[in-house]
Amino acid sequence: MTRSMMLLMVIYIIGVICVCAILAEMLIGGNKVINPEAMLPFTYFESGTVRLAMGAVPMCIVSYLLFMQFKNKKRFLLLIPGIITAVNFIYWSGIMAIGYINMLFHF
Repeated sequence: MTRSMMLLMVIYIIGVICVCAILAEMLIGGNKVINPEAMLPFTYFESGTVRLAMGAVPMCIVSYLLFMQFKNKKRFLLLIPGIITAVNFIYWSGIMAIGYINMLFHF
C-alpha cells in the first residue's frame, strides 16, 4: 500500500467513526431538547442531521476515492457513509431552499 492509500484509509476510518457516533446519538437522544432555554432549541436528531450534512463533502470524496481503489465485489459498502451524509446534505439544502422561497413570497 502506498502512503496516499494509507492516508485515505485513515481519513475514511475517522469519518466512519464520526458518522457512527452521530447516528448513535441521533437514535438514542431522539426528541430530547439539547438546550430548552435557547432561542431555537434543537433536538439531538436535528443537531445530528446538521453535523452529518456538514461532513458530507469530505466523506463523499474519501468514499469515492477508496471505491475507485478497490476492485472487489464488496467495494460498494465503502459508499454507505458517503451516501448517509449526502442524503442529510440534500435534506438540509432542501429545507433551507424551501425556507428561503417561503420568505420571498410571504412578507
